[in-house]
Amino acid sequence: MMGSTMLHYYWSVICKTKGCGTRHLLSYIGTNSTFTSKPVTIQIQCLDCGQTHLYLDRELKLYPSGSPPVEGFEPKF
Repeated sequence: MMGSTMLHYYWSVICKTKGCGTRHLLSYIGTNSTFTSKPVTIQIQCLDCGQTHLYLDRELKLYPSGSPPVEGFEPKF
């Protein structure tokens, strides 16, 4: 029987620039997907295309990952 992989949860957004689609991890929630507070709006500059967009709370999505935050990860909120 294979062991289960522990999931790590983040608040994330996808860049709104047409053709970009880069996912930005904004805040680490932990290994429990219990919803945590999130900002009403947040402005993010894409590291790939350089464009800045405003995101509403409904655009922030819970993102499961198999990896914990990398060293130096700086949450945006």
